[in-house]
Amino acid sequence: MLDSTLKKLLLFGWLLAGNWVIAQQSNLYFVKLNNWAKDEQFNKLQLVMPFYEVIADTIESNDFENMRTPQKIAIRKPNGYVSYAYGFLFFNGANDVRNPGQVPALMVNYKERNPQLFVDYNVNYDFTDDGKAIQLPLVYNKTDSLVVTICRSDKPEACNAVKLERMNFANQYAYKNLLNEYYDLYYKNRKFIGIDYCFREQRYHTRDGIVKTTTDSFRLALIDVNYNGIFNEVGIDKIATANLNDSIIESRDEMRSMTIPANRDDWVIEKNGIPYQLVQLDEAGMHITIRELPEFTNQNRLPIGKKVPSFTCIDWKGSKHKLKKFRKKQVYIYYTGTYTKNFEQDTLMLRKLSADFQNQLQVIGFLDVNRSYELTVFGTYSNLNWIAAYKNKYITRDLKLRGIPSSMWLGKRRKLKAYNLTPAQLYELLSKELNTN
Repeated sequence: MLDSTLKKLLLFGWLLAGNWVIAQQSNLYFVKLNNWAKDEQFNKLQLVMPFYEVIADTIESNDFENMRTPQKIAIRKPNGYVSYAYGFLFFNGANDVRNPGQVPALMVNYKERNPQLFVDYNVNYDFTDDGKAIQLPLVYNKTDSLVVTICRSDKPEACNAVKLERMNFANQYAYKNLLNEYYDLYYKNRKFIGIDYCFREQRYHTRDGIVKTTTDSFRLALIDVNYNGIFNEVGIDKIATANLNDSIIESRDEMRSMTIPANRDDWVIEKNGIPYQLVQLDEAGMHITIRELPEFTNQNRLPIGKKVPSFTCIDWKGSKHKLKKFRKKQVYIYYTGTYTKNFEQDTLMLRKLSADFQNQLQVIGFLDVNRSYELTVFGTYSNLNWIAAYKNKYITRDLKLRGIPSSMWLGKRRKLKAYNLTPAQLYELLSKELNTN
């Protein structure tokens, strides 16, 4: 009987302890990065994957415009095909010293009705031991595409991916002829098969997933900056945030992304005014663990009470505004975008702040827009009483702000009073201040 009671007590204690751990870790989020994501360069770059005829079962190592002497490499090719041409997929995780950063690919029957691609995943130049061939779209099929995943031999889970599709010149015949001439001119020792038979190469080196907290949902991404399949290299790779409905990860926008710092005290990101500590970043980019913080603890911020750097911003009319011009006023600097969930309410409150405290406060709003004319349209139809300025990465860097929306409240003479007050919170504080005085 005693043993049974003791077991029940122990089980009850274990359950309590377990629930306590869960409660203590309820602000800890494990985020699976299940998807390849597009960065801002993905659709813009027109990278060509050229192909050259295989001569006597020999190919030449990749080089750029004969800047280094290519090496002849014997290959083993699959039998039974009419024609053979070779090219290379870029991947810095490939470890062949003769051809660093290049994964060989062999296209067969490239002029026939059934073109196929063999990828030499293990980079041993034997195209018979890498599995089945990949069916390719026909030469004039500009709509279909395929994605090839390439992984490291020392870490098979560490990968990048490449999207291949036929070149689409859309009546740009001069450009098409220029490309043919370019490859014939700079690669004279090879037999270029013609640009029509080649592919456009788009590189996936970003993985993202969805974070769902009790109050928010957004995207979180790891970016393999040097394309080697490793996603957590400090000082090189990046972490980025995006809105739930965004289709592009902005890797170059310092409000949305940062290079992974060497100092783990700086492993803090911000989304919608809430700071998150980066607890663990998976080497292969498959998952991230973050912890929601009660307040911003990152040391990489300007100190409260000190002067912030002066800057000059340009508003939607093209007029320049110097921060030091407002030294006799308090200043509220607010970063936002039309996609933020409280944009309408916040901009209405910016108007109210400017109207009710016009003698005490200057409002400067930096709007994140995809195209400059969007800010012009916003300013034209909004009848603004505050400065709506273009977001500037140098100002952002000097102010050490990250995340949209975010804000700074400055006292007179540019002295920093607080970070990340919403317009409504600032209005309440200023109202109390005014009533007290």
